[in-house]
Amino acid sequence: MSMEFFAWPWADGFFGDDTRKFRYSHLAGALTFIPYGTMVDHFQHIVYEKPDMTPAERHAVWKELLGVYMPWMKLGSEIPFYGDGEGWQRQLHIYVNPFYYIDYCLAQTVALQFWARIQKDCRRMEALHGLHPAGRQPRVYGTSEKRGP
Repeated sequence: MSMEFFAWPWADGFFGDDTRKFRYSHLAGALTFIPYGTMVDHFQHIVYEKPDMTPAERHAVWKELLGVYMPWMKLGSEIPFYGDGEGWQRQLHIYVNPFYYIDYCLAQTVALQFWARIQKDCRRMEALHGLHPAGRQPRVYGTSEKRGP
């Protein structure tokens, strides 16, 4: 996850005029993943503490946690599977690798710390990690400001 942010200086080579959209989408996805991943972990704690819960009770817990961790989600009747709190069933980790999702949250948190540090000290981070693309001056991402000699 961290390496994805370290690769931002090369994003324009892949995305061209859509580089800003990519960076926005990438950062937004990283930020909104943390509440989701934390919710998955919380859900697993509840379900594994109460193994006799009915499917309806599990759905109700998931729906409640969505309201806590992701209040921006609309849980209407347009898509009953999600509106009825059944979305947890699509998360394979709950079945195959329980309690692993929190590792993703920790990794994403560290990645975001690297992102913040890169924004703060782009030139130093690129020099330390050999990330300066040959022949290009690093930029403060999201601005037109150039840094470098």
